[in-house]
Amino acid sequence: MLTKDQLKTLRRYSHEEQAIVSVGKAGITPTLLESFEASLLAHNLVKVSIQKNAPITKEELIEEIEERFGADTVSKVGRVVVFYRYHPKGRIKV
Repeated sequence: MLTKDQLKTLRRYSHEEQAIVSVGKAGITPTLLESFEASLLAHNLVKVSIQKNAPITKEELIEEIEERFGADTVSKVGRVVVFYRYHPKGRIKV
């Protein structure tokens, strides 16, 4: 669990990041999950955008990612959700 100060710092970092993973009309697929995991290992902070035609909601995505990867939700604004999980080789550390 992240502290308020850590969340604040991660939100600040997330503004500069581009959405790395995008959920489209196929929803959550094995390829999307592999891409998310690779991004999480490389960056620690991953911004995910949910397209208008995606068959899942933001809440369903958050539940799936937190359960499967143990990542913390940093922010959720509109159709964009930011996740964080620490990894020693990741680019962003808090």
